[in-house]
Amino acid sequence: MENLIAKAKSLNAEGVSCFAYTGSYHLPLKTFTKRIIDDVVYIEEIIGVGEIAISDHRGSQPTIEELTRLTSDARVGGILSKKAGIVNVHVGRGKNFVGPPLIEVVKKSDLPIAQFLPTHMNKGKESMFDEKGNFLKLDVADVCTLFKEVKDCVIQEDTR
Repeated sequence: MENLIAKAKSLNAEGVSCFAYTGSYHLPLKTFTKRIIDDVVYIEEIIGVGEIAISDHRGSQPTIEELTRLTSDARVGGILSKKAGIVNVHVGRGKNFVGPPLIEVVKKSDLPIAQFLPTHMNKGKESMFDEKGNFLKLDVADVCTLFKEVKDCVIQEDTR
């Protein structure tokens, strides 16, 4: 983590915008301050958590509760620091693919689906669409909420 933050600061000092995630592929997460919230709040370059592996035999097989807790911490850190607090999720080819783990977090908590940034989603056998063509089995109202939440995370007033 120390080298990552140092490199990000170095690039920013040279005029190249650089941001980073706290965390690691496996749980428990590797952080700089020992807390996700503190990393996001106190380290300017840290904008969220990543890259957490789900549905992947190489990952640590995080539970829904673990995903919920780390996503909540990322969100709170983001709110406090006016950053996205996003959770970058590596989606493997496992039997659960993206739907069950991320949708379960959203269903069992007050966390929005827009808190996640899933990657490598073109590898799964399961379709991202249901029989009606709904993305991640979300209906039109869910998708409208998703886009509003993404817009709210991305478009924030710069008060510097």
